[in-house]
Amino acid sequence: MTGADRGALVRAWNALNQALTLQEARDALERLQPRPDAGAELWIGYHVRAAKVYRRVARTDRYHHHEALAFAQVEENSAEKLKPQ
Repeated sequence: MTGADRGALVRAWNALNQALTLQEARDALERLQPRPDAGAELWIGYHVRAAKVYRRVARTDRYHHHEALAFAQVEENSAEKLKPQ
């Protein structure tokens, strides 16, 4: 990873941690999404973290409260499907 890549990653995590609206969260999560061929463990971690972010945003973005909760549920379901039986 280059210094520029690392800087972009840090900025994306900062944006995610500061997200107050559903759109801000979605934009930040899009930049942090693992590669399609990444391992299941990485994807599970992403989905779990995304679900937490969406639940937090549901409390701050009242106009998108239910939508954010639905996104959280989708992320939780995605993480559950990837977990080993």
